[in-house]
Amino acid sequence: MVRLRGGVYYTNIMNRHIKLVYLTNNKCSLYVNGYFLGYCAFDVAKQKIKEMEDRLNNVTLMYTGDNIFQSGKDSTMVYVRI
Repeated sequence: MVRLRGGVYYTNIMNRHIKLVYLTNNKCSLYVNGYFLGYCAFDVAKQKIKEMEDRLNNVTLMYTGDNIFQSGKDSTMVYVRI
């Protein structure tokens, strides 16, 4: 999870863009793929997202293309998580 200015926390889990916006007193708003889902407790939401990131961190990435460097030259988006 990346912390941006203004109390905005951003991450990408399983091709879903998750954004937490810290409001006040441990309260934040939750956005998934740009859609507002509601308000939640900040510490609980951040902990659950961290657990999901840790669980998915062990996933192996397999690139099925011919040449990753040629794909980069052709401006193809290649997501790699280390």
